Amino acid sequence: AMAMAHNKAMDIIHEEFKKIERQFRKGPVTFKAGKRPKHEPENPIHSGIEALEIVSFPCCKRTAKIKPILSMTGCYCPFCGVKNYEVE
Repeated sequence: AMAMAHNKAMDIIHEEFKKIERQFRKGPVTFKAGKRPKHEPENPIHSGIEALEIVSFPCCKRTAKIKPILSMTGCYCPFCGVKNYEVE
């Protein structure tokens, strides 16, 4: 998240420098914005497999990992699509 914020901030600053460069193009003072800074690599944000709960589905007699909120509210079986309301 910090890399994403840093990249966005650098883009905004560079755009403002480009505006200043256009503004002072003709006059006694000149300003060059330079090249756009390179972006830092951004790691995607997603929940890990460890954060998932193992739930058994009686319709298929199989188990699957699902999000904890889905196990509380009820979820569909990923194998056959039957709604599972049971909290185990």
